[in-house]
Amino acid sequence: MEKKRIGFEKETIAVRGLWRPNEKERSLIPPIQESTAFWFKNSLEAERLFASEEEGLIYGPITNDSVSYFEEKMAALEEAEAGLATSTGMAAISLLTKYLVKEGDEIVSSKKVYGGTFHLFSEFLPKQGIKANFVEDPNNPGEWLARINYKTKFLFIETPTNPNSDLVDFLLLKNIAKIGQKYRRIPLIVDSTLATPMLLNPIQYGADFVIHSATKYISGNGSAFGGIILGKKYHIDELRRGIFRETRPSMTPENAAKLNKSLETLPLRMKAHCQNALKIASHLKNHPKVERVNFSGFSDSPYYDLAQKQMKNGVGALFSFDVKGEEEQARKFLDSLELIYQAANLGDARTLAIHPATTTHQYVDEESKKNLGILETTVRLSIGLESWIDIINDINQALDKI
Repeated sequence: MEKKRIGFEKETIAVRGLWRPNEKERSLIPPIQESTAFWFKNSLEAERLFASEEEGLIYGPITNDSVSYFEEKMAALEEAEAGLATSTGMAAISLLTKYLVKEGDEIVSSKKVYGGTFHLFSEFLPKQGIKANFVEDPNNPGEWLARINYKTKFLFIETPTNPNSDLVDFLLLKNIAKIGQKYRRIPLIVDSTLATPMLLNPIQYGADFVIHSATKYISGNGSAFGGIILGKKYHIDELRRGIFRETRPSMTPENAAKLNKSLETLPLRMKAHCQNALKIASHLKNHPKVERVNFSGFSDSPYYDLAQKQMKNGVGALFSFDVKGEEEQARKFLDSLELIYQAANLGDARTLAIHPATTTHQYVDEESKKNLGILETTVRLSIGLESWIDIINDINQALDKI
């Protein structure tokens, strides 16, 4: 494989990446490298590779060309120096956390994060002697500053947020990280899964690390698992030869190949996802059985101005709404859907729905759920690529039954 940084637009990078067929291979599609082991020219080369004194293939779970191609393409799309692929998005968050913190350290995170992330920070980190401090409103600088101290090792946000499509102001977070420098440089980690590189590039706004669950929009069809950490090459190299090499939450070559192919259509898919989402959210906003729609693409949304400044080509296709009534009505709506699946995934070509209060965010305490706007009447929608007319028709018939 010839590796060459290319200065094309994102749509071209998504299709072509950094792959260049050589005279021997000539394949327009990168082959899947399935080998678990690689031969060394001599003992000196083996020693240098293991010592990270030169780049090359060592052992399948640690280095693999199929996975490397995915990492390079994602880094180019995110305008990052390098990337490290993992088995899942949560594996990426866990790995980066282990890299940055140790017993006695603290972190500060927005509470507006995926339920699994919240559970990792609130339940598992304390068992390792690490304290997680949470802010209710990530756009309130006072909350961050009140929780940052000399033990703080990173700040963590998710934007847009799951499930309510809230946005976080990067300029505000960048300034907070600078203020925190009276202790030392505090890294900012951004989970940008819901935006993808097509709608947002957090590193442009001062983020130190970007995380994606590639299982979602990057895959786009619900057939591949994966995650990725993106950032400075120095940090990615340290991660790879350190905690990653010892724990090996590796992406498989097969999943990497699937994700590489899926990236080719990501720009087109995100455009269609966003167009569908706007139409469906607008329809729900005017429905008599809907109490509220949480969608940052509305002109009356508190996040609209931020969306115009920070997002590109849309605000994403995951949002929530509240049905009028109680939890019974929300469940009745979900159980009456015919075209739309109830499923825990998001970013799929298929439109998916779920009751977040009792599933994805069930580990969040009741008071926090209320403060976060995740109510017993809240329904999360991940808008797919079907005809928006058919999606609306299914939503209408389900709402008619409550």
